Amino acid sequence: MMEIKKEKIQTPFQESLKKILSNKLCLVSLIVLVILILFSIFGPMFTGYESDSIDLLNMLTGPSDTHLLGTDELGRDMFTRLAEGGRVSISVGLIATLFKLCIGVLLGCIAGLYGGIVESVIMRIVDIIMCFPFFVIALCIAAITGPSFHNTIFIIGILGWPGVCRIVRSQVLSLKNVEYVDAARSLGLNQMEIIFRHILPNASGPIIVYTTLSVANAILMEASLSFLGLGIAMPQSSWGTILSTAQNMQILQDCWWMWIPAGILVLSTVLAINFLGDGLSEILDPKKKGRGAD
Repeated sequence: MMEIKKEKIQTPFQESLKKILSNKLCLVSLIVLVILILFSIFGPMFTGYESDSIDLLNMLTGPSDTHLLGTDELGRDMFTRLAEGGRVSISVGLIATLFKLCIGVLLGCIAGLYGGIVESVIMRIVDIIMCFPFFVIALCIAAITGPSFHNTIFIIGILGWPGVCRIVRSQVLSLKNVEYVDAARSLGLNQMEIIFRHILPNASGPIIVYTTLSVANAILMEASLSFLGLGIAMPQSSWGTILSTAQNMQILQDCWWMWIPAGILVLSTVLAINFLGDGLSEILDPKKKGRGAD
């Protein structure tokens, strides 16, 4: 008798992970992100210096055996400050994105599901926020609230939710009248149960892709605001506050170790997140199946 071979059934997570590992650009981006996160978490443990430890005898010294990336104008170890700054910058990116997701997903679901005057009010608020230049409004709010970790997260989150709100609304409009949602209504499920059990899980693809790209954008916004002195407050370090030292022409010309490594870290993180988002968009978009391994 012929033996029938049974194919091993893979879960959606296992299938997605397999596609990520087969996409070289996505895999490299994921490795780079893991390295950057590990550097930010564990980097200060291996230097033997505190990020705010001042050494006036070693000010503006270049890279050496004792200070791998030199010191700043107060003699602080730049390697330690870069690692500490990574914790702050990546935390801002993640928390601000979570903040805007909470607002945008909730309001997008309400607008798409209820429609009518509720949808009109929400979408007019979205239009008002999006019609103004993001950076100009961010600078105005930052000038009023002042520089701090929490204020930076608030500014990025409160001005960034309209984008995800529009995405979620469009997904809800396309899904709210499909058969399984009608079946859920006939079974007596309320609107919130329908949203969280049936609509959001099926709209997760675009939301996940938007989330990855939003983290990169939030890191860039933090760096921009901190560079202008309106983001993270000194002496707390972030990649943006480290880059702000490049406003001094002497440091810009003679002390490359004080700003080039921070710029490289910001660029590497943003590019890695964007490439990862592109890879996820191919994996999660059914129209692009078969292209993930290109």
